[in-house]
Amino acid sequence: MVSSPHRTSLIVAIVALLAANWSILISYRAKIQALKPKAVDYSYIGDDYPAWFDVPGIDDPIEMTFAESSSYPMTGERAQALYISMRASYSHNGYVHLGPDHRWFAVSMFHQLHCINQIRNNIVDPDGHTGRHAAKGHIQHCLNYLRQFFLCHADDTLEPGNFLEREHAMGTISHTRQCQDWMKLEDATEANWQEWLAFNATYPYPPES
Repeated sequence: MVSSPHRTSLIVAIVALLAANWSILISYRAKIQALKPKAVDYSYIGDDYPAWFDVPGIDDPIEMTFAESSSYPMTGERAQALYISMRASYSHNGYVHLGPDHRWFAVSMFHQLHCINQIRNNIVDPDGHTGRHAAKGHIQHCLNYLRQFFLCHADDTLEPGNFLEREHAMGTISHTRQCQDWMKLEDATEANWQEWLAFNATYPYPPES
């Protein structure tokens, strides 16, 4: 049986240890909070705006299996409709309105999809008979924009085999990739557009005379 003095000493030691642990925990949490990025208020004037459109959950990983697909043919009216739907079918057309003055910004993913379709149009209709042919300067912009985008992301995913030796048969599966959730970006961009429509209905721009 533990004597009373020893019991008192043990209780004091335990209390001291708990106090020390609590102090360390508070200090640790304070350091963690200090490392978290601070919320920044942007004016959205000039260069004072965030680098990214804030989309909750976009970094939650999802999987996409890369495969040769007949869903997006190169030519034909069906191809035209499908490629346009990658961007133009969205009511927002790939843009968001941000900040107190609802400044207009393009969202990069939709810009990239637009460029892919413009390049496709010029490949299948080099003479511009359909009226979808883009000017040379536009295509040069798109090629350069996509080139810089690929270099910026420096994707180091390993791909098996030699793609030049593949027959590119429909249904051929290449590999599965871990991606950002593009559907959340689509939803957030659409929600932003609906907010803009509601605001513009109340405060029309340009103002009605």
